[in-house]
Amino acid sequence: MGILVELAAALGTRVGALFGEDVEGAPLATFTPDAPRHTAAGLEIASSSGFPDSRALEALRVHVPADREPPVPARHRGEEWIYVLRGTLQLRYDGVLYELRKDMAAHFDASRPHRLSAARPGAELLLVSADYRPELASIQH
Repeated sequence: MGILVELAAALGTRVGALFGEDVEGAPLATFTPDAPRHTAAGLEIASSSGFPDSRALEALRVHVPADREPPVPARHRGEEWIYVLRGTLQLRYDGVLYELRKDMAAHFDASRPHRLSAARPGAELLLVSADYRPELASIQH
């Protein structure tokens, strides 16, 4: 997941665009529960965010299979927020293992080493990745 976030940032696009999703259209996007899923690094991923010119935030619906081979921990710029919809997620963050069950959330600095795995039968989660850029911090809403 971290590699996809870094690649998208380097290309100035969203993770969803790497999977061929439409990057044209109105500055509003809606996503249905049956959005197409793509596989990357052993994760099943469906984009749940992105409108043209959206760059700072990426929301993904992610299925982590229980038999996923634990990857090398990821590190990338920004922050991540995870909310567990089903199952038990095992989040190894900065060398410590955290078990997140249904309806639990975690928010962390993504520049620290982190990786996802799951207990049987797997975990379904929402993952929001925000690329913090100081130049965006001064923008007022």
